[in-house]
Amino acid sequence: MQLKLNRALCATTALASGLLLATSAFAQSTATQVQEVIVTGARGAPTTAGLAQQVQVAKDESVVTQDFIKNQVGSSNFAQLINLLPGVSYSSEDSTGILSGDFRMHGLDCNHLSVTIDGSPVNDTGNYACFPGEYLVGELTDHIKVDIGATDIDSPTASAVGGQVNIISKTPPDTFGVIGSISGGSYSYRRLYAEIDTGAIGPWGTRAYAAINGADVDKYKGGGDINRKGFDARIYQPLKGSDFISLAGSWVRNRPFFYFSASRAQLAQFGNDFDYNTMWAVPTIRPGVADGVATPLSGAAAVAAGLPASSGQAGSDTNYWALHPNPVDFATIRGSSKFTLTDNLILTVDPSFFYTMANGGGSTGISECDKRLLGRNFGTSATVPTAFCRDLNGDGDTLDTVALYTPNNTNTHRWVLTSSLLWDINATNHIQLAYTYDYGHHRQSGEYTTVNPQTGDPMDPIGGKDGYGKPILTSDGSILRGRDRLSFAKLNQVAVNYIGSFMDDKIKVNIGVRDPHFERDLNQYCYGFNGTTVFCSTVDPTLVSNALALATATKNTNATSATVPVSLNTLVQSTVTINALSQTPNFRMPFSQTFRYDKVLPNAGITYRPADAHQFYASYAEGFSAPKTDDLYTSSPENVQPETTKTYSAGYRYQTHILTASANLYDTQYKNRIVQSIDPNDPTLSIDRNVGDVDVYGFDGEVGIKPVEHLSLYASATIQKSEIKSNIAISVGGQPGFLPTKGKQFVMTPEREFSGRAQYDWNDFTFGLTAKYISSRFISDINDDRIPGYGKFDLDVNYKLPEMFGMNTSVRVNVDNLFDRNYISRSSTVNTTKATQVTLVNGSTATFSPGTPFLSVGSPRTVYVTLRGEF
Repeated sequence: MQLKLNRALCATTALASGLLLATSAFAQSTATQVQEVIVTGARGAPTTAGLAQQVQVAKDESVVTQDFIKNQVGSSNFAQLINLLPGVSYSSEDSTGILSGDFRMHGLDCNHLSVTIDGSPVNDTGNYACFPGEYLVGELTDHIKVDIGATDIDSPTASAVGGQVNIISKTPPDTFGVIGSISGGSYSYRRLYAEIDTGAIGPWGTRAYAAINGADVDKYKGGGDINRKGFDARIYQPLKGSDFISLAGSWVRNRPFFYFSASRAQLAQFGNDFDYNTMWAVPTIRPGVADGVATPLSGAAAVAAGLPASSGQAGSDTNYWALHPNPVDFATIRGSSKFTLTDNLILTVDPSFFYTMANGGGSTGISECDKRLLGRNFGTSATVPTAFCRDLNGDGDTLDTVALYTPNNTNTHRWVLTSSLLWDINATNHIQLAYTYDYGHHRQSGEYTTVNPQTGDPMDPIGGKDGYGKPILTSDGSILRGRDRLSFAKLNQVAVNYIGSFMDDKIKVNIGVRDPHFERDLNQYCYGFNGTTVFCSTVDPTLVSNALALATATKNTNATSATVPVSLNTLVQSTVTINALSQTPNFRMPFSQTFRYDKVLPNAGITYRPADAHQFYASYAEGFSAPKTDDLYTSSPENVQPETTKTYSAGYRYQTHILTASANLYDTQYKNRIVQSIDPNDPTLSIDRNVGDVDVYGFDGEVGIKPVEHLSLYASATIQKSEIKSNIAISVGGQPGFLPTKGKQFVMTPEREFSGRAQYDWNDFTFGLTAKYISSRFISDINDDRIPGYGKFDLDVNYKLPEMFGMNTSVRVNVDNLFDRNYISRSSTVNTTKATQVTLVNGSTATFSPGTPFLSVGSPRTVYVTLRGEF
């Protein structure tokens, strides 16, 4: 078993007069970035060494700026960079930031948050996941804005019920420059970054930059490395006054390998260095013999052979490390523009394009007479004709079971347009009218390919997809695949926001509404079994339908379920059953279907500033998350409805040039939570369904202070509670029942988080010490097990070297996990880890079997050294 996550602009302009949307600050689109400068008075609003940014919005918001980012490891991802902020938790076994980890805000995972780069959405269009390791590098990040519990009124999202993260790239500077850095460190860490800035050139003062980055590091345990290459560029054209046109682009090629997780028993037996199969056992290939997947040595047998005890713990070569990469090709093109139409009317237009090709690796042992290899030529006999089997390992027979590389690829093309009209009615009344169009072409496929029998490497990390590796053909020439889906995600959204300023700007009010209309067009080309299992075959669906109809008509209706006659079971891989009550089979035929969702979402806030240093605020916002593709491929629309939230927030800020402090109370009421559960009408069927409501409430606070000239101190705290309001449907012995989750807390959600940073500047030295504490987290739905809390310290030291040849140079040392703390970073989650008595629908009780969570060990102490030059 393993735990792995698969995968995919701040305009520095002097603005025209006006107070457009004066309660927005550091927002993501050009429209709201136009207003952020007005809100803060300037981009240089006070911070505490890049933390505790002073903001004025009527919601729970924090900002991290380049003053903090520049002291961190260059390959750090955005989730690492904001991990000190209140309400945010990020846990990963990879300190480099290239592998994505578990990112949450107030207990909600990234599937329920909005992540944008310069206003361009980067959440997956199918399941809304985000992958922090794929996005903008720190050197090109101007700032990161985090809104917890609510999105901006023009946010282009159909999924964010828990807040948003906006990554804003830097604007090209107006002077020529070259920046470069090289890094080295523990576990052969190597990184290169190079950037050239053109400065203002040509008759129109055009500015641009281009940058490359590349990083590679050996995993601290297990086989394989972690690799990233990237290219970024941006061109910025000033127009009349503060107007501009800008075009930015990013391309990333990640080729990391996962760290494997382990059960508690495995960690107890082998220690934290435990890893799965690190040694490839060459399979036997013998003509006329039924060879299977090779089983490598493990435990005492491995030690006797002079190998690590854990070298073969996977039990088969399908868990060999080289068969579990996380290849990603990711690209964005982001346009932005601002045009002043009249003295009080501004138009902004932001088009963007998003591309990804990614998978999480994987391997499966496949019989050479697997029914998916038969194609449409095979009839309905109980025995598979050998003429339709395939020789996969080239030994001249079709008797074997062979390990194949079986990734699930996701290929997305996405086009987005956000635009706004900003109208200053007068000096104290303002209106924004925004429109968003988001179109995603989302292809999910699983083309299998072969494995090099001598080395264990897949023939191509993208598998047998067209244009990459060599596919495996069935008897009729079609491609052997594990899944086959095509969907189109379409969002049309209109938003209106009013801003009013009263009592000499002491009170500011915003009242807005967002109206998203979301459509999913789904095409499932495979048979779906038990929620997640699929069977992809070119067997004629009409043949299956006819056999199913005959079986349904002749089955014994007095039985709870009946197995379909052998004529149908021999057509598909899984056993087919028919529910006696509903007269439905335990699978779904291939289908095409369109689903539509819409909801009017109000958003309101008020700020009151009785004196210059004091501000009170309150806000209310509603959120909406349309079902994911997986929810709809496995369930009928009546089972799954959109998730929604209502978030109430109230807070106080104290802001001076020395001290910045904020305190926030929040309550999020979460309705229609979607989970995978058992269908009470058919306990053999696992579906996605709405199971009820959840309340999340708590306190966030942060403070930044500069008590003396060279010392900056920052601290944040989060105390949060979550309460699940309903029980989850399960099955015990084929009988439906309910797991007692009512009153329990969210899994992987710490009740307490505390962060702090101290930074001291001494002559040419800058010293920074960072701390993060996360309390224990439940890893089962009924809260009968948890992983322990931990605290971790990081150190950064920067020394400015003497100027050489007109170049400013510096050396920086970063130490992650300074005291080499041994800790569990995260875990998979299960229903329960202990045998649990549950009540069945029929009134009786039964014992529900426990599951096994798999834990990931945090990275040990790691040292990074970076030499940087700039001129």
